[in-house]
Amino acid sequence: MQRKFKQLLFIVPAVMLILFSSCSKQDKETKVSTKESQTEDHGKEAPGSAGQKEIGSEGELNYGEGRRIYRIDRNDLNGDKRDELIVLSISTLNDDERNAVQKFDMIEIFANDSLKGKFVKKLSDTVDFAVEAQYTDLEGTGSREVLVFTNSGGNSSVASEGLFIYSMDSAANIGLVKYFDSGAPKLVKAGKGNSYQIVVTDLFHGVMPMAQAVSYTGEIYEYETDKLVLSNERYPEYYDQKIRELTEKYKAVKRKVEMGMQAVDMSYPLYREAAEVIVNYRAKGDLGGLRKFWEEERESLKRNIPEDEFADLSNFVGKILPQVNNA
Repeated sequence: MQRKFKQLLFIVPAVMLILFSSCSKQDKETKVSTKESQTEDHGKEAPGSAGQKEIGSEGELNYGEGRRIYRIDRNDLNGDKRDELIVLSISTLNDDERNAVQKFDMIEIFANDSLKGKFVKKLSDTVDFAVEAQYTDLEGTGSREVLVFTNSGGNSSVASEGLFIYSMDSAANIGLVKYFDSGAPKLVKAGKGNSYQIVVTDLFHGVMPMAQAVSYTGEIYEYETDKLVLSNERYPEYYDQKIRELTEKYKAVKRKVEMGMQAVDMSYPLYREAAEVIVNYRAKGDLGGLRKFWEEERESLKRNIPEDEFADLSNFVGKILPQVNNA
């Protein structure tokens, strides 16, 4: 059932650099920001919007000095057969200091008001480091969500790439559903219903340098009833395949270490491979599987990896399974 889903998810890069703090040294923090969009209902006007709450057409848009329009899109966001105007613009005040990949830093959305015969502004929000906007019916209801992808620059796509998601209801109200400031969110389409998922990447580096961080699918979201729902446990087959592959890799390295052979990859042998298995069990939500793996491999790991590496893994597992005796 999940073959197509697995194939699509494998587009997520397998190895990425990381600028985060270690997942093993502290409880995992959510990537989802509490940022609120500045809708007209909030009574906030975005800087440089020139106070244009209503326009007759896109030709009337005028931000004046200090801001330029990057792109104007037309799309039916609420399924009422009338297009909204989506205006993507960028400040020109700091052109020399701007991230080279950034395309726009503000989004404004105007809804067609047939009674007024005008487009009325419903959203004005800052979207720092925005690089692209797309309009997708995530739930299959006929309305389209606005996805604004961001990139703050840097060596790590996981650390720098994020996503804003906005949704508009039939009453032409629009608001921010969720904001990911990192995790390189990707939109994939799979499953029995051929529905959309948003896949977010996480990293674990523990005692390893940032360049050695373990990359894995930390979160899988589905859009339901105007909100994103964490859905990792709906896709056990995806994680099962990853765990099987990673466990085989771990055991192959373990055999070489126990036979006194030199590992092909000398960067934290056994520690890294064990960490990959552990974080995927955690992402799947399979505490029973994680417990079994740890109980079977704990003594071997204690013998075969440095003390600080074993302590790091032990502490990390202990946070997930507090009742486990890691001594």
